[in-house]
Amino acid sequence: MNAGWVSGITLQNASSATFYTDYYNASGSFCRSYGYSINGYYPQVIYPAPPDGSQCTSSTVSAILGRGSQPLAANVNQIKPGTSQATTYAAVAVPSRTVIVPLLRRQNGWDDGFVVQNVNSTSAAITVTYYNINGQQPNSLNYTLAPRESRVFYGSQIPLSEGSAVITADRPIAVSVNHWKNGAGGDEIASHPAVHR
Repeated sequence: MNAGWVSGITLQNASSATFYTDYYNASGSFCRSYGYSINGYYPQVIYPAPPDGSQCTSSTVSAILGRGSQPLAANVNQIKPGTSQATTYAAVAVPSRTVIVPLLRRQNGWDDGFVVQNVNSTSAAITVTYYNINGQQPNSLNYTLAPRESRVFYGSQIPLSEGSAVITADRPIAVSVNHWKNGAGGDEIASHPAVHR
């Protein structure tokens, strides 16, 4: 759970097979692995993800999905319990070394952010370059992510009011984006994978 939001995962495959989902704390430390035997075209819902009792210690947990013998489709579902607020997005199928976040806003109530995960067993050097809405480059920042580490970029870490970001890395990374606006009638939220090239 992170800021009141709880995530779940829906898995589906075209033929019966066993899949494994490996969970990692935000630091990249291994948390737990779960195996699922899924019948063809039958969805496997994991909620919450990771399951209760997983002994994951971080409020932000990443998952490496689909360790198995068959292709797998996966959606991530984010829910705020006790409200009607929810969002869903496709899991990142193919991590890459160049990733684009086409829209980031920190104005008019919007407070967008993104999560970068190093999906590798070795450290990854990443550069996040931010562009204003007019295409000017206000800032470029370098980071090193430990193996399997995920890092949230949010709030004051994003040095622009409206624009975009390009993330490059020396190893493939996975990036998901949240567009969030806090409102009196409830949060507005939308999520999607960034553009992996």
